[in-house]
Amino acid sequence: MSNNNMITRKWSKKNVQSALRSLRNAKGSKGQNIFSVNKSGDGFYKVVANKNNDLVFSAMIGRFDYLVTFDKRLFSEQ
Repeated sequence: MSNNNMITRKWSKKNVQSALRSLRNAKGSKGQNIFSVNKSGDGFYKVVANKNNDLVFSAMIGRFDYLVTFDKRLFSEQ
């Protein structure tokens, strides 16, 4: 499924860990988790929305930082 709201950027480890923490802690109005965060053995993170199983965030470890693809509606660029 294609999502035109996804963009790719290079992020530091600190920023990736902060984003993952926020996504893990995001709760709905009834206290349920909004996102499911999965990590593969090789350090690839994949975050999907529990409501519709759409990919909203992924991070692949690089040499000095992470290559991150995310839904721009969830994060602001500075």
